[in-house]
Amino acid sequence: MGNELILDDAAEALFKELGGTDTVYRDSRYDLTGLTETLHDRDRRLDTWRVLMIIFTREIASFFEAWSKGQLRQADESLKLIDDAVSKLHKMPESNGRILIAHQGRGIPGEGRASLAYDFVVSFGPIHMDLPQARSACRRLGITASEFPQQIATAFNTFDELGINSIYFRLGDGDANSWQVSLRCLTALGAHFKMLATKKAQGLNASLRDTDLPFIINSYGEPDPNLASLAVINKQNPQAVSSLVERIAPVMRKPDAGAALDECTSVYEAIFAFKKLKDALIRPPVEINNLKWLLVPHEDDPVLTDEVKIARMAAGLFGSSSQECARLLDALYATDFRYITPFQIIDRVGLASRLVEYIGKNAPDPALGDSMVEHIVEVMEARLDMVKDSVISALEILPDSVSTRIGDDEIASSKADSQILERLAFFMDRTVTKGRVKSMLRDAIDFSARDYDIIARDFGVTPAAAQELIGLLKSCFDSEGHFLRGAFEKRIPAFCNHEEKVFEFLWHFLKEHMHKSERIGFLNSLKVLIDRMSGPSLALYTLLTDFAHDPESVTFSDRNALMLCNVLLRTFNKELHQDIEMTPEEVIQVVNGINPDAVEYARDLIDHEKEQYFLKFRYIHRLVRDGLDNAPWAKQLPMRYLLTLEREVYMLFALVGGITGKAILRSGLREFGDPESGIYELPESVNQMQWILQILQVLVRAFARLGERNDLVSLREIRARSTYFLNLKKDSRHTDQVKRLMLWTDKAADQVSQRLAKE
Repeated sequence: MGNELILDDAAEALFKELGGTDTVYRDSRYDLTGLTETLHDRDRRLDTWRVLMIIFTREIASFFEAWSKGQLRQADESLKLIDDAVSKLHKMPESNGRILIAHQGRGIPGEGRASLAYDFVVSFGPIHMDLPQARSACRRLGITASEFPQQIATAFNTFDELGINSIYFRLGDGDANSWQVSLRCLTALGAHFKMLATKKAQGLNASLRDTDLPFIINSYGEPDPNLASLAVINKQNPQAVSSLVERIAPVMRKPDAGAALDECTSVYEAIFAFKKLKDALIRPPVEINNLKWLLVPHEDDPVLTDEVKIARMAAGLFGSSSQECARLLDALYATDFRYITPFQIIDRVGLASRLVEYIGKNAPDPALGDSMVEHIVEVMEARLDMVKDSVISALEILPDSVSTRIGDDEIASSKADSQILERLAFFMDRTVTKGRVKSMLRDAIDFSARDYDIIARDFGVTPAAAQELIGLLKSCFDSEGHFLRGAFEKRIPAFCNHEEKVFEFLWHFLKEHMHKSERIGFLNSLKVLIDRMSGPSLALYTLLTDFAHDPESVTFSDRNALMLCNVLLRTFNKELHQDIEMTPEEVIQVVNGINPDAVEYARDLIDHEKEQYFLKFRYIHRLVRDGLDNAPWAKQLPMRYLLTLEREVYMLFALVGGITGKAILRSGLREFGDPESGIYELPESVNQMQWILQILQVLVRAFARLGERNDLVSLREIRARSTYFLNLKKDSRHTDQVKRLMLWTDKAADQVSQRLAKE
C-alpha cells in the first residue's frame, strides 16, 4: 500500500484534530466482547474511524461511478483516497479487517419512502453506521465534518443507481502485495460496471452486440462482478470461469450436494467449497452483491442451511443485485430488525408473499417448498410479534392484501400470502383484545370466544384456561379499576394452577396499568405469587426479556421490571413493605440474602443476549444525556424517571455481575466518576446533581462488591477528584453528598484491596 497520507484537506484536518491513529484509546479493563460499540465517551474516539469509513464509502462509490462513465482519471483519484483510508483503517485495534456496506432499505425517519433506496449501513469492527448515525457523529465533530453527511448520502444513492446492494472489502495484510491484489480486483469490478453501462446504452446504439460484452453469467442469469474479478485476479479467461459455473450449478441443485455446498448462496461461493479450487485460486478481496454478506457479517459466522435456501430462492425471484432481495433478507435475518412503521410491514409482507408464491412454483420438490414456506411464515410471525400496538393498529386487512393510510390522501397496499395474512390478522386482533382486557378493569366487558382464542394462542394455554385467568384477573380490581391486594393474594392458589404462564399473563396485562399508589402492593403480591411457584426463573425470564426485547424504546414499566428483578435475586426484601420508587442502595451490600440460583440464571440470560441488553442500556443512557441537554424529544419521560431508571440498571448489574454487567458498570464508573466529563456540563445537570451523584454512589458501591485489581485505579481517581466534585455546585447539601460519596469510595477501595489480598 501507499505510504503517503493524502486525504483531502478538510478530512486530513479533522483526522489530525481527532488524534489520528496513534492516540486510539484501548483499555484492557473493559471487557466488551461481542458488543457492537463501546459506551459513552468512546463514541467520540470512535468518530475517528467513522470519518475514515465515510471517506472510504464516498470514494469507493465515486470509483465505481467514474468507471461506469469512463472517467478513468477520476477513478484513479478515488483509488488513491481509498488506499489512504484503508492504510489508516488497518490501525484500528478492534478491527476484524473487513468493511461491509449493505443495503437495509428500512427507510430513514422523516425522509419518506424514497429513503428506502439509500438506506445502507457501513460496518467495520465494532462500528455499524447508517446515515442517521453518520449525521450524529458529524454533529459531534462540528464544522470540520459538516460536508460528510451529504457525501455519504450521495454515495448511498450511487450504490442504488449502480445496482449495488452490498460491498465486502477485505483490507488485506497492509503490505504492497495485498494492495496490488485489491487494485486488480477493483479495476476488474470497475470494468464490469463500465460494461453494464455500455449494455444499458445498447437500446440507443444497435451496433453493439452481446458478444462485444464478455460478461460471466451466474446461475441466476445475471452478469456477475465477482466471477469477473475472479477471472482477472487469477489470469483466467472468462470462458474458463463460465465453464466452472456450468459444471458447479447443477451439482448445487442436487438434494444430496453435501453440507459444504448447502452453505453456499451462489456458484461463486461454491467455487471455494472445493478444496482444490480454493487452494489454486486467489479469492477476490472485494466482493459485490455476494448474498452471503446479507446473511452474516463475518467470514467466521456460520451460514444456516435454511437461510441459504431462502436466499437462493430470493435471488432467483428478485435477482441477487436487487434491493428487493436485500430488503427481504434484512427483514428475515437481520439481528436488529424491527418494524417501526406500517409501511415497513406492508413492504416486507409483500416481498415475503411474492417469494412464497415463487417457491410454490419453482421449488425442486413439494416437500422442500412447504418447508421453506413454513420457515418464512414462522420468521415473519416472530418479527410481527414484536410490533408495537400503535403500528399494528394502523393496518387494514383485506381478503388478499394489507394496506395503510399515508397522510390524508394516499393509501399504500400490497398483496399478501394467506398464511402471512392470517398471522398478521392475529396480531391485529390481539391488539384489540389487549385493549379489552385493560378496559374490563373499569368497565363491564363481555369477551367473545375469539377473544379467549386470541389470549390462549398468545400465551400457549387452552381457551378454558384463558377464560379462567381473565375471571381471576378481573376479581382483583374494584369497580373503579383499583388493585385489591387482599383479593389477589386469596386467589394465588388458583393462579398457581397455571404456573407455566401465569406470571407472563399478569405482567403482560398489568405492567403499565397500575396506579402509582398501588404499584408497591402489586409488585409485592407478584413476589408472594412467585414464592408459591417452583422458583423465580420463569418470572426473571419474563421481566428481563420484556425489558430488553425492544432496545430502542423506554416505557414506565421498565423500572418496575428491574425493581422486581432486584427483588427476585434476593431471599428477603424488606423494601417491598415500604412506598419506594427505586431499589435501596443497601441492597448492594447483601451477601447471605442473595439467591445464588436466581443470580446465575439472570447472569446467563443477560450474557447470552448481551447485545440486546447493551443496546437497551445505551438507549436509556442517551435519553438521560439528551434530557440533561434539554433535547425536546427526550422530554417525553420525566428526567427524574430516566435517572432512576439508569440507576436501577446499575443496581441490577451490581447484583448479577457477568460480562455484560461488569462492562456497563465500568463504563458508567468511567463517565460518572470524572467531574470533567460531558455529563456534568450539560444544561440540566446542575439541577439534577443530587440524582447524578446518587448514580455515581451506586456505581462506587457496586465495585466494592465486584471490583478487581484494575478497578482500584478508577476508585482512587474519584477520590483524587474530590475538589472538582465539590465545585460542581455550591450549597451545603451538595457538599455533604460529595463527602458521603468520598467515604463510600474509600470503603470500596479498601474492600477490593482486602479481597485481592486474600486471593
